[in-house]
Amino acid sequence: MQNMLYEHLRLTTIEVNARLKGDYVADINAYDMVQNEILKMSSFFVNGIIEQFPDLF
Repeated sequence: MQNMLYEHLRLTTIEVNARLKGDYVADINAYDMVQNEILKMSSFFVNGIIEQFPDLF
């Protein structure tokens, strides 16, 4: 999980730096990578919740 969070921060930093430089193509590409990482993280969290409370699902 820690690696996912660090990867999210790394990608977000790339996105912010691209935006600040006015490189909007790189900004959009980085945003797409951030979004993919967020989807992976959300699946990880959901699977953990389901494992903790299997009777509720």
